Amino acid sequence: MIDIQRYIAEKGLIAELPTITLKVLEIINQESATLNDLAEVIKVSPSLTTKILQVANSSYFSINGQVSSVDRAVAVLGLKAVATLALSISLLSEISKSKGSQELYQRWERSFFTAVAARLLAEKRGVPEQEECFVSGLLTDISYMFLYRHFPEEYNALMQPGISETDRLSLEMEYFGLTHAEISALLLRQARIPPLLIKPVEYHHTQHIPTKAYEPSTLLMCQVVYAAAGITALFYQDTKTGCTLKQELEEILELPPKDIDHIFVSISSKVKEVAELFGFHPDNFPSYFDILQKVNEKLVSINLSYEELLRHLKEEKEKTDRLATKLEEANRKLLEIALKDPLTGVYNRRFLYEMVDKRMADARRNQRPLSIIAGDIDHFKRVNDTYGHGIGDTVLKKTALLMSDCLRTGDILARTGGEEFIVVCQVANAQAGALIAERIRSRLEQTPIRLNDGRTIQVTMSFGVAMFEPHFQSREDFINLADERLYSAKRAGRNRVHAGT
Repeated sequence: MIDIQRYIAEKGLIAELPTITLKVLEIINQESATLNDLAEVIKVSPSLTTKILQVANSSYFSINGQVSSVDRAVAVLGLKAVATLALSISLLSEISKSKGSQELYQRWERSFFTAVAARLLAEKRGVPEQEECFVSGLLTDISYMFLYRHFPEEYNALMQPGISETDRLSLEMEYFGLTHAEISALLLRQARIPPLLIKPVEYHHTQHIPTKAYEPSTLLMCQVVYAAAGITALFYQDTKTGCTLKQELEEILELPPKDIDHIFVSISSKVKEVAELFGFHPDNFPSYFDILQKVNEKLVSINLSYEELLRHLKEEKEKTDRLATKLEEANRKLLEIALKDPLTGVYNRRFLYEMVDKRMADARRNQRPLSIIAGDIDHFKRVNDTYGHGIGDTVLKKTALLMSDCLRTGDILARTGGEEFIVVCQVANAQAGALIAERIRSRLEQTPIRLNDGRTIQVTMSFGVAMFEPHFQSREDFINLADERLYSAKRAGRNRVHAGT
């Protein structure tokens, strides 16, 4: 797994942001900054000046009278609105250079769609921070630009055709231990983006945020951007059906059904209206425009009432849910194949290593006791030589079952070799790990393994127990210590537990 947090701390996003973006960020973060300070920064870039004047004079703001200078734009719109416009335009200008990657550019089209949806939702909900919602929506997928440039192999794997947003999030956790939303938040913090803009980015895939965790204004912005990301997913046909999404919007944002219907109908025209002003070409947008148009034409042609529309969407949801259930079952089976030992059904070495890394990180961070128990069946070669490998396999399977019966919820049992097993368990103290090993040893000693033909085989195991120490540099240090103690138990006569001194 890539240590993305460490990599970001070393590389960060700052060096990749346009100079004008960094200067605007400095203005935003200065409490004493004035309208004139921002105007002077913008005037340095003729292209940025032109774009801001175009947007200021568009129906996006609907200002009475012509805005002919940056000074007037700042005076009329205010520092906050012009600063967020400058941030958005300068970022999109940089992003447009990435057209070599069609997937990346389409990601930014989606982010732009989310930004417009967030501003529209904020306006409907009466949120004062409408421009901040726009910028947060735009920044939701900024991590993909970073991954595209620094981790192209992982980025290409994430962008394979047919991968759903849910599967993509799972892959991100597998590769980096974080989702793209969390990576975006890390990058933005490193780039000194104001915290008010970062939280909605970090939680744009999280529906339920603790209400006491943040200020009401921050929480409401998080809910707006989450809802905007859901609308984008609907138009891209990623996840939720319209029925589910409408219910969420009613619950989260407390918007009446008629307002939600209006947003669904108007979002396409709103995006088209301002897309070109921000450097996008509406005609090149993916098929969600066509999807919306077809839906609207169908609604007009058959004159569906709101209740009929809900019924239609419910039917579609049921079809989707059935397919999702089948896909989930298939994915579960594939995951088992990838992570389980095919003979015994316990976890394999690959899964063990991943979990040891995670548990060690948690133990180091939260000072939690962690134990590894290495076990080896005594004289297993003699079993194979005497009874044959088929009986040997039966012994391995039944030994694994007996070991599993002795473990607690949360303990991890993996087969790492022929007759070798490892248990990972969070314990209260060093003695607890040894007690778990002794419980397994005693159960095996007292439970002869019965074969299908009625014969029984007495099996014993030797164990080595190691406790996590902060000085361990890697999982190998931890596992090797348990192995060393296992070999000590073997040398001392087998069928015993050695937990060190």
